[in-house]
Amino acid sequence: MVTKGTLYMKEEENTYSVTEGEYIVLAPHLEHVGNKKCTEETEYSWIHFTLSSNYKLVEETEVDWSNIIKRENTFIHSDLYELFIPRNGDFQKVEHAKDLFNNLLQLNDSNDPAERMKQQTYFFEIIVQLQKEALEGFNQM
Repeated sequence: MVTKGTLYMKEEENTYSVTEGEYIVLAPHLEHVGNKKCTEETEYSWIHFTLSSNYKLVEETEVDWSNIIKRENTFIHSDLYELFIPRNGDFQKVEHAKDLFNNLLQLNDSNDPAERMKQQTYFFEIIVQLQKEALEGFNQM
């Protein structure tokens, strides 16, 4: 997430200019680098993460935005979701996203398991915010 200025990134053959309030999700195992020097003072936060299940990159036209719940909860199992997160875009609630990133990063050096668990919660809140904003964008179409 860029909080000031413009960040220039390249992933494989695709180039991106990410400006204040915008984000980009770079896919694992694809080459990504900065492709140009910043022309203004630029600040950004990044998070490295792993996925516990498979993912796939799909075109937006392939996504059924109305059906992210794949299994309703029961007495034995929780809801199962298939998330569709746009790879780049802007946060509609920029200040809230900045707060979540700041909260997450403040806990980065902690060795306390409870604090590290809180960090996971902030990360998931960011993912939920991205998903919610994507669904709201779909519903406005």
